[in-house]
Amino acid sequence: MGDHLLRSIGFSVKKLAQKTGGIGCRQDGDTFLLYCPHQEDYEQYLREFVFDVFGGKDKDCKASIRFGVYSYADQGSNIEERFICAGIAADRVKDNPYRICGYYSEM
Repeated sequence: MGDHLLRSIGFSVKKLAQKTGGIGCRQDGDTFLLYCPHQEDYEQYLREFVFDVFGGKDKDCKASIRFGVYSYADQGSNIEERFICAGIAADRVKDNPYRICGYYSEM
């Protein structure tokens, strides 16, 4: 079941990367990264992503997905810093069952 879910997430990351003009990869274990140009409506893309992964599948699945968005990154920050900031944003919604997406803010 776990391997199937990871493949499904990987396929959905690839699909979203193609749709947004970005690139995606599996960092390790159950962590996937997607780097894409700024989008106006991240929430719509994320809803589609979650549907692609879980749509029509067993609703008893205990897996959860969360996202971190680091938008409006300044040109001076490197790619690693951007992913670190997105990871911080994702961690901020980790224990909130009503939110799957966190947005990085310096505040």
